[in-house]
Amino acid sequence: MAQVRRDTNRGTGVWSGVVQIAAAHTLIIVGLYEPSVLLPTTAIGFFISSWVLGKFPNPLPRKNELIAAAHRENWRTSALTEVEKSAQSRLEEIEQKAGVLVEMRSQLQTKSTQLAQWEQNLLQAEGKFRELLQQTEDHYKELLQQQAEQYMAEIRLREGTIVGLQQKIMRMANRPDPKQGFAAWVAQMLLDALEQNQVYCRMVAFQKVPGVREVSVWVELEPIAVEPGYARKLEGLSKEVASLVKLGEPAIQWDEDECIWEFRFAPRYETEESLLANVIDDPKELPAVIEPDDPDWFRRAIRVSFSCLIHGGMGAGKSVLVSNLICCANQELEQVYSLAPELVIIDPKFPDSEWIIAGKRIKPNYRGWENSITGVADMGQEVDRRLDEAKAIAEEIDEELFADPNYVLPLPERTPTIWVIDEAAALHERYGNEFSEPLKNAFWVGRSTRNVAIAIGQNPNCSNYGLQRPDAENASRFFLGAAMALKGLDELKTTRELKTKLRQQIYARLALVRQRKLQGIDKPEEQYFGLVAIQNEMPFIAQMPPPNAFAFDGEVELREGEEIETIENLIEQADWEETLRALPEELRIVAEYAKRKRGDWVTARDIKRDRNRGKISTASTEEVRQWFTRLAAMGIGEVTGGGTALKYKLG
Repeated sequence: MAQVRRDTNRGTGVWSGVVQIAAAHTLIIVGLYEPSVLLPTTAIGFFISSWVLGKFPNPLPRKNELIAAAHRENWRTSALTEVEKSAQSRLEEIEQKAGVLVEMRSQLQTKSTQLAQWEQNLLQAEGKFRELLQQTEDHYKELLQQQAEQYMAEIRLREGTIVGLQQKIMRMANRPDPKQGFAAWVAQMLLDALEQNQVYCRMVAFQKVPGVREVSVWVELEPIAVEPGYARKLEGLSKEVASLVKLGEPAIQWDEDECIWEFRFAPRYETEESLLANVIDDPKELPAVIEPDDPDWFRRAIRVSFSCLIHGGMGAGKSVLVSNLICCANQELEQVYSLAPELVIIDPKFPDSEWIIAGKRIKPNYRGWENSITGVADMGQEVDRRLDEAKAIAEEIDEELFADPNYVLPLPERTPTIWVIDEAAALHERYGNEFSEPLKNAFWVGRSTRNVAIAIGQNPNCSNYGLQRPDAENASRFFLGAAMALKGLDELKTTRELKTKLRQQIYARLALVRQRKLQGIDKPEEQYFGLVAIQNEMPFIAQMPPPNAFAFDGEVELREGEEIETIENLIEQADWEETLRALPEELRIVAEYAKRKRGDWVTARDIKRDRNRGKISTASTEEVRQWFTRLAAMGIGEVTGGGTALKYKLG
């Protein structure tokens, strides 16, 4: 009960609880000593206790709270004392540090004053040094100016002396005599024009190309003449000389190997006809036509590099050359790899151009401009694919086996592929690197991947195909026709002497062409010649093989190609006599003569010397060789060689 009252009211003092307990115990004790009053006293005691507890809460908990509060007060007092002591100690430390800082501030102010003084001293010293340096600089500038003026005066004096000596030497040494002929007169005119414009030189040589009014003059100019500004000056002077000698547009070329300049004066020509008009019909002046030393040069051009770059204008014989290249490449590739090559033709101009290979009309695989550039890209991807395929096979070889030099590395099965690209220069002009990069790739690694690229164009410069000179040198190059061959000489890098000889050969062949045309032959065989540059060989002039000179017995594997029947298919079932009766007279005579020889090779001269030659008596040897190729294309016999070395045999 006492506990309940303590919980309900905690605000009373300690003494209320004492009174409550004392009253309760007193009544109980009275009841024990007096049994008669035990029950009443007990009840009264409990009543009083209840009343007291109701009025006055239990004092004992309040005492404990007071004691706890006293303890807390003591603890707080002691804590405050400790904090006060700590604060006092901290204050003393701060006061001590403040004193130190004041002392350091005083020292820093002293040092700052010293540094300011030093800075002032340095600025004064810098000003004095600048003044002294400026005085020294002015002194030396004046001294150098005086020395430079002295040196320049001496140099001008020496230059004047040197110029005078050069003029005297040049007039006395290696001067052409105009009486020596037309070329000497042109050279004299050029040297006079150069010297009048203070361009001093030493003449190396001059030469007139036989058979035509073309003169080349080689001179060695003073060293400054190789600068770009001098090139423009030389061009202007050469044009003045060209107008005086009436030789059209001059050409100037710097020979890096011999470090000399070539001035070439020639009639202006744009076509073969204009070039023929300037050829001189003087047999004494014309050199003899020289054929290549190797009669099998055409096959060698394929064997050496496989890829080809053909330059030729309209009517120059590009179609015939390409047909022969495809047939020859087919034979060479099949002989080397024992696999029939695959032919892919890329023609942007289809159907304006026609492809007849070995008597068969073929539809190009890639037709039109957009499809053609896709075909070029496919060629580049095919080259890369074959390289990656070979690499994958090589990487799987055991290292120990790979290190054996006698071990032959395996290669994947590769079908040789001939890629023919027409209008290559026009494709590059339209598509740029998208065309040139695959072509470069084919030229560089086409041989190892068995990809033969034959690019055809009408421009002689390799830059028009997106190629550099080293790129083009990886292919055999053909410059068809006289005009293109002359431009090709400037494109190729070779010696001055060889260029002169080749230029003479071009004009010698032109003279023969002109003679044939005067005889009434509209398209003589002599006009189909060109400049040939085989990889790593000296260029030469050669007669191009006639049509179907390399017609093959086998079949080229075609992609989407269309074929027509040949004469061979038509006469395959006929006997010999019926075949002869079906032939024109000239072909019949040739076939009968070859049959009498019983399988021996015969030449055009053999046919013309035969007493039964009949109609052949009025034909030229070239026409007879054309009949050889026609018979071979029909499947009647076979031919070998090319050009003037062409032979025919009937089995």
